[in-house]
Amino acid sequence: MKKVAEKKESDFDKLAHTVLGGFAEMREEMNMRFDELGERFEKRFEAIEHRLTQIEYKMDQMSMSIDSIRREIYEIKVRLDRLEEAVEGQKGYAKEIDWLRSECKRLEAIVTQKLQTV
Repeated sequence: MKKVAEKKESDFDKLAHTVLGGFAEMREEMNMRFDELGERFEKRFEAIEHRLTQIEYKMDQMSMSIDSIRREIYEIKVRLDRLEEAVEGQKGYAKEIDWLRSECKRLEAIVTQKLQTV
């Protein structure tokens, strides 16, 4: 009876060892796959972060360009005011100055529209 108990215990120990070893292998495999996934996600996040930095830089450049355009339009309007004062009372200039002002308004509208689409 002792031998049967020892044999059963021995078989049980072998089975337990096999099962536990299998779990350890599964755990190791899962950890390895999680590490691989983590590395892949990290690379993707780095790529996204890099792309967002590029987009932010381009948007800053566009913003500076738009600000520059707005300043130029403002300066044109100031110069038109001065021109209008200088030629006040002279025929032929009012229509051209009005046309230039309307062009300035049109350009401002285009800039505003472009900003809304960005």
